[in-house]
Amino acid sequence: MTILDAEAAERLAEKHDFEKVNSTKKGYYKLVAAITTIMDGCMKEKPNQIPSMITEETRQQLDLLEKRKNLNRTTFWVGTWE
Repeated sequence: MTILDAEAAERLAEKHDFEKVNSTKKGYYKLVAAITTIMDGCMKEKPNQIPSMITEETRQQLDLLEKRKNLNRTTFWVGTWE
């Protein structure tokens, strides 16, 4: 999930050269292109977790789950029950 960094958007908008054009259609396309450029420049990934809000116990459980997920599944016994 991505979020918009509002401060970055404001900085980029202030730096952008918005020029006056005679054609409404041309002006519209230039404005849309400028907004898209600004938006692309200020998007960032939203963190999945806020570290300060996770307790040590929960962090340990998350570490164990991560280790379990990364286990080599070929180490388990594969055979028949007798």
